[in-house]
Amino acid sequence: KDLIKKLDELEKKTICSREKCIGCGICAKKCPKDAITMEEDMNGFIYPKLDLKKCINCNLCRKECPINNNKKSSKKENKYYAAKSKDEKTKIKSSSGGIFAVLSEVVLENKGIVYGCQMKDFHANHIRIDKKKDIEKILGSKYIQSNIIDIFDAVKKDLIKNKQVLFSGTPCQIGALKKYLNEEYNNLITVSVICHGVTNEEILDIQIKELEKNNQDKVNNINFRTKENGWTKSSIKYEFT
Repeated sequence: KDLIKKLDELEKKTICSREKCIGCGICAKKCPKDAITMEEDMNGFIYPKLDLKKCINCNLCRKECPINNNKKSSKKENKYYAAKSKDEKTKIKSSSGGIFAVLSEVVLENKGIVYGCQMKDFHANHIRIDKKKDIEKILGSKYIQSNIIDIFDAVKKDLIKNKQVLFSGTPCQIGALKKYLNEEYNNLITVSVICHGVTNEEILDIQIKELEKNNQDKVNNINFRTKENGWTKSSIKYEFT
């Protein structure tokens, strides 16, 4: 009986497959009893933790999970375009051709809002910007898990106000946002980066400490995809104090 009870508790605590969880936090946002918190798991990734004392077994967390409800697009035909920025400085600062910077400028010129990932103090979080001068904060790929939990409501509010919104993230983050919105918005533009999976802040922290120890200096900036060695040689650049 004790074993069955334990297995039953473990099953209730599992919202989606652990290896597929993206840490988007929709389950926590949608829980009517605040029974779910987003915490680091044993591997250092953000993962939902369920408090069974608060849980009312409504199953809403599992129903709203984008991993459990990964619907394929009904579109039968897509058009594809290749583009890059004409500005050399923008291309160098960007991870690829700088098209996100160009799109951001256009959206902001039209009084729109842009959401993207900012790396600050080696923590990756999605932020909201409404000024051109802040585009630089969200340029470039960050190869660690980004926290998008806190911006879902802000994106929805901007869309309801009929503002044009540009959102950049990994394909799974965009899937999570669309699942949270639960309806199509003509004023939403999404830009997904090609993602091969991400590491976490804990592993990055270990790497930084090792580099600081070996170089006897503090790391103050990381460029996860510098072009200093050319476009065909992907390189990570660590800047020291």
